[in-house]
Amino acid sequence: MTIWEHQKIALAPQDHYDQLGCFSGSAHFENEQLYLYYTGNTQVQTQCLAVSNNFQDFEKFIGNPFINTEHIPEHIDPAQLRDPKFIQKDGFNYLLLGALTKNGHGTIAVFKGQTLTDFEYQFSLGDETHRIGTMWECPDLMTLDQQDVLIFSPQYTDRDPQHDMPNLHSAVYSVGAIDLEHQTCSLNGFHLIDQGFDFYAPQTLQDQEGRRILIAWMDMWESDNVTHRLEHGWSGCMTYPRELSLENKRLIQRPARELDSLRQLKSHLDHLKVNSQQLILSPFPVYDAVLKITAASKAVYTLIFHNTMTLTHDPASKHLLINRNGQQRQLHYDKEVLELRILSDVSSVELFICFCHSNLTKLCRSALSLI
Repeated sequence: MTIWEHQKIALAPQDHYDQLGCFSGSAHFENEQLYLYYTGNTQVQTQCLAVSNNFQDFEKFIGNPFINTEHIPEHIDPAQLRDPKFIQKDGFNYLLLGALTKNGHGTIAVFKGQTLTDFEYQFSLGDETHRIGTMWECPDLMTLDQQDVLIFSPQYTDRDPQHDMPNLHSAVYSVGAIDLEHQTCSLNGFHLIDQGFDFYAPQTLQDQEGRRILIAWMDMWESDNVTHRLEHGWSGCMTYPRELSLENKRLIQRPARELDSLRQLKSHLDHLKVNSQQLILSPFPVYDAVLKITAASKAVYTLIFHNTMTLTHDPASKHLLINRNGQQRQLHYDKEVLELRILSDVSSVELFICFCHSNLTKLCRSALSLI
């Protein structure tokens, strides 16, 4: 088990190029040094760098901002360019930047660097056929099953009639072929990564085993969730780590296997109150449980979480209905067996919905993150 210790602040908005905020970005480790690429916010947004030799003390690059308004192409709004994702591919360094064009469309600006500090604009991902929401934030690019998977977070997707995405802001992925060196991009539609209310700005990393791990922010800009209404003074939390894979061009997400070692109680569901086909889960806010529903299940079951949220399974229509304080999400399934992995904490619930084929292959194609 990892033991976490509170460390001092790594970056603070104290220079002329980041005085209104050190915005998010990414890290890269090379030559025994940790490089933090981040966005400095003022009246415009520029890209900055800080370096550490000991993972605690960070020195800001003397050449900050190393991407400023002079490097930004004419069609990009200089006040809406942020969240640099560092990628090494085919012997080159790249930065992917979330951006908004001056005509109001989201895009991802690709910068190429011969070194770790010298980058030039190359091209943009997203054109007339690749539109969703407005500003695209927090881009990421990975390879799964020899296919490119692009991740980003478009804003104001609830206003977009072309896509059925109920959240104000969303986190999506698209599978296709992206050649950064030759500046080509072919994408195959956009899909929600998480079906819940509170999931945004996911980022991935590759561990020493080659697994692709995703962690997201379990919150949402302009959200009306309970932590905001009660003025708790903190900005959501992070999701559990998820292992990613690809199946028929759809993203499969599973809770990282290391979570199994954290289980302490073995039989939570044996102690739950069952009343009129309701499973009341509130008395035990912290647990990791698995529920299996087969095709033979005829009854309607309702799970009650924290007394404020319910999940109802309707076998007749093969629907799962989530209700949280009047907000609803509905998922349809068409497989023989449905298995729910429930990770509940004192302030959040993550549901992983596994669609099981007759050969018992489990595909966790849907997940819901809820504060």
